[in-house]
Amino acid sequence: MNRNAQVNGPSVRVSLALAAFGVIALAVLYWESGRADREIQALPSEVRAALYDSTLSTLRDTCTHAAGAELTAMCRKSAQLVVRMPECDAACHALAAPHLPQPAR
Repeated sequence: MNRNAQVNGPSVRVSLALAAFGVIALAVLYWESGRADREIQALPSEVRAALYDSTLSTLRDTCTHAAGAELTAMCRKSAQLVVRMPECDAACHALAAPHLPQPAR
């Protein structure tokens, strides 16, 4: 029985350490995912408005005609940025939607 306790002891510690690591990793990922939102919110309103207008213009004027990997990547990043802005309304979301990554099926 003592031998059984010795075998189970380290595996329990390893399991607890892995569980703690998993919780910490998830917390870091959650924090990082909100960083862009916090950075956008921290911009002065006139700067954020100018960025919003410029990004919408890019989506409307350039991305509707984009072809090629470089422009497609730029349009995806622009769409991901604009939908994080509080100014992005239904029309904004509709303009950005074709450029956003689609969920895997």
